[in-house]
Amino acid sequence: SIFLSPRYKQFQRGVFDLEDEPRSGRPSDVVNKDMANALEELIKNDRRITYRQIEVLLKIGSQSVHTILHDHIFYRKVCGLWVPQELTDEQKARRVKWCKSMLEKFENGSSNDVYSIVTGDELSLYSYDVPMRGQHQKVWSFEEDIPTTVKLQARTLKNNTIIVFFGKRGIIERVVMDEKKNKSKDTWYAESCLPQVVNSLKNLRPKSGFDFWQFHHNNGPMFLSEKVEQYLKSTGLSLLEHPPNSPDLSPCDCGLFPYINRTLKGHQFEDDEELINAWDQACAEISMDKWNEIFDNWFQRMAKCIEMEGEYIEKI
Repeated sequence: SIFLSPRYKQFQRGVFDLEDEPRSGRPSDVVNKDMANALEELIKNDRRITYRQIEVLLKIGSQSVHTILHDHIFYRKVCGLWVPQELTDEQKARRVKWCKSMLEKFENGSSNDVYSIVTGDELSLYSYDVPMRGQHQKVWSFEEDIPTTVKLQARTLKNNTIIVFFGKRGIIERVVMDEKKNKSKDTWYAESCLPQVVNSLKNLRPKSGFDFWQFHHNNGPMFLSEKVEQYLKSTGLSLLEHPPNSPDLSPCDCGLFPYINRTLKGHQFEDDEELINAWDQACAEISMDKWNEIFDNWFQRMAKCIEMEGEYIEKI
């Protein structure tokens, strides 16, 4: 059987080096309960993981990955994140209830209180080795931009993670996750990341209390831990809920992130610093009209979700 749990700290550091020998045989030989459990656990730990990463980490072919995802554990991608193929009636009702409360609270997005929202999420940046003039050169890119002609290997595929926070007027803070952290992701987020965001909010409105700001992030494990909840309470920041399995209702996943990825598509970078600088520059060049559009579309998605009785929203 396959047991992956001890490797997750390794995955979180961006080290995808598995020692198992490559698997052989037909796709049916590896489409089994153990492999399905392993794939589902990978998704639970990284909802943005790509097809190609799964192939590399589990050492199985694309057909097997597709079969397990769609015929055994029933996942699909919505706005770049893996979610259950079908929402339960309870989940759909919860999504509708949340959308109605948000639209009422912020007057369909027209209220000035929208400017008090601080929303954020994490995004992975990837490096991989490519052959060049007889040698291997490491290049960095976003996950969607790794050429299909590049043969990825677990020993050379690395990642770095940034956490991005923004509001209707633009970027508030961007934090690079410490790869050498000797603590869990939620502890790092509560003790190292959020204090930087709080400091930026102080600088934005030095004469205002934190009761002005309304904090929003998705419901991933890192964001919903007790440590994070306690820290936010200690600062006085109020927290806006987010319904489970709802990347299509996130201004990060369906607004900022795909926009910046399209802006930088086709570019390769020599190191993670160059890629992060390019990200920062692309964000700095976003017009106020575009920031307004991101938030307007967010509230339009809420209205669409109600209209669709809680079903996933592909486009508005």
